[in-house]
Amino acid sequence: MIERATPYPELNEKLNRTIEIVKYCELNYIQKYQLAKPLLEKFIQDKIQKSDYFISGNDIYRLYAGKINNINVPLEMIEDYTRLYPLIKIDWLNFDELMREETRKSKLFSIYNKTIKTNENIIQHPIDKIFDLIKQNSSLKETIDEPYKYHADKSINAEIKLIIQNDNINNQLNIVQSIDKNFKYYILLDRTNFYSTSGGQSSDHGIIEFSNKLIFQIENVFRLHKYIIHYGYFLENGNINDKNVLCHVDMKRRLNLSRNHTTTHLVNKILRELLNDPNLIQKASLIHEDYFIFEYSSINTNTTNSIFEELEKRVNEIIHLNLPISISSHNYNSIRSDSNIYRLSNEFYPSDVRCVNIGSTYSRELCCGTHVSSTNEIEDFLIIRVDSRGQSNKRIYCLTSSYAKYVRNLFKNEFEKKFHYLEQNQNQITLDELYNECRILREIYLDEKSLLFPFNQRLNYLNRWYKIMPDKKFLRKYLLNQINKDLKKNFIHSNVNLPIYDIGYMLLRYDDENHIRKHQSYVIYINFYQQIIIIYLKNPRQRNQLIEHMKNFYHMNILTNFENYDQQTRDLFTITKKLIVFQPINKDTFNKMNFQQMCDELFSTVF
Repeated sequence: MIERATPYPELNEKLNRTIEIVKYCELNYIQKYQLAKPLLEKFIQDKIQKSDYFISGNDIYRLYAGKINNINVPLEMIEDYTRLYPLIKIDWLNFDELMREETRKSKLFSIYNKTIKTNENIIQHPIDKIFDLIKQNSSLKETIDEPYKYHADKSINAEIKLIIQNDNINNQLNIVQSIDKNFKYYILLDRTNFYSTSGGQSSDHGIIEFSNKLIFQIENVFRLHKYIIHYGYFLENGNINDKNVLCHVDMKRRLNLSRNHTTTHLVNKILRELLNDPNLIQKASLIHEDYFIFEYSSINTNTTNSIFEELEKRVNEIIHLNLPISISSHNYNSIRSDSNIYRLSNEFYPSDVRCVNIGSTYSRELCCGTHVSSTNEIEDFLIIRVDSRGQSNKRIYCLTSSYAKYVRNLFKNEFEKKFHYLEQNQNQITLDELYNECRILREIYLDEKSLLFPFNQRLNYLNRWYKIMPDKKFLRKYLLNQINKDLKKNFIHSNVNLPIYDIGYMLLRYDDENHIRKHQSYVIYINFYQQIIIIYLKNPRQRNQLIEHMKNFYHMNILTNFENYDQQTRDLFTITKKLIVFQPINKDTFNKMNFQQMCDELFSTVF
């Protein structure tokens, strides 16, 4: 008689953890609710006392995103409470627009094009077409990569089995024997010592050297079923006369990848101890040459900055202990019940597995990646960013070795000096320059998504930054006073890189707040640093005449594409016809222009 197995046995195995997660989530929600309730009540009562019965989309966003007292107010709570006050109106449409804009910004921001850039491009390989070409040659055997890929310091001899040209112009792949350096190629070898992308670790780079001195530069290595494919380009044109080649791995890159991979094991181990959660789940890891990302899920959601400070400290302590790292091979069934060996809960393991052992007993983890031989080779460890990916998920961005030292030195030698100078001299620096310098520090270093700043220093310096950052209202008044000092000039110039939204907003509000300006038909703002001119027109009917005049006499074009700017800037300059932004056709001539003469000439001819 056949015994029927229980469907989804893994659910029964994880029942206790599932119950724990549900309880923790419930408790966490209750705690957040208890914090959010008095904040929301006070916010609504303050509105009512001021006879303000309108809650804007920005108000909802600030409550929801925790911008007020760092407390997040759930949307359903806002909905429920405002129902108790029929007079209050809520702008949910504007809130939805703000959320879409935040989503757009989040998508635009990428770790591949911001402060740290990966050396590996995201490439969509035509794997189906490649595999079809491989299948046409039935004699091709599986690529042998073990044990060679774990001993990359030694170059190995290999034999060319297939060279495929990627003809992007005609959108086709061709098996070739002659080489054109203007195309990219896929090469299949009988054996390889290059590590292919696997387990979150990026592939090796290096070169394949041919007997006739042709050099193939490898950009990416990936597995396609049982074959290892090497993707890259040739440095010169030539013909393939001999199938024997020599494979050289870029050992500097390999070492950095190994450092980062070993450090993910340390982070995994120490986080379990700090969060007192032996069932912490490693959701993912992304290991590049210059940084790595570790994403985890834990039932302990009460993680403060002190946890990450302690994590950084303890990882560095283990690094300096110089623990030896060894690799052991096992049959998976024989170690399956060993609770001292960590494995990914959602991973399928083959019958033969590798175990990475740090120290004799400190950390044991199943892994197919490359690793250093001792923790001392990692040299340094630094956390640069922490993202929340939901209630129980977090993503940690980390650096090791020279990359960590670079950011530490940048912090000490550039940021701290600049920041302390601004703190000590804020009363002596002009308001627009102070605003600009503070804004640059925020964008490059203190932004929560920056990858050029020690994470454990950010909160301290961010609080101090708010104390020296000029308020926009004061900045606007300062610039208005600058204009008022010389009404005859009717223009203001600056070398400070201020956001064009702030300038445009300031010029628009000028009429509303300053009665002296009512007889003046325009104001010209000139920025030498940005090489732009922003002109405010009291009468927008002069717009076309002004645009034509600036183009013909001063070789200035109107800026119409604001796609690289945020939503409020796009709205301000595309909807409002009173503001025009000009850029020089030839930037070399911009600084040679006589702007006072230009302003006088515009006044006499256009205005």
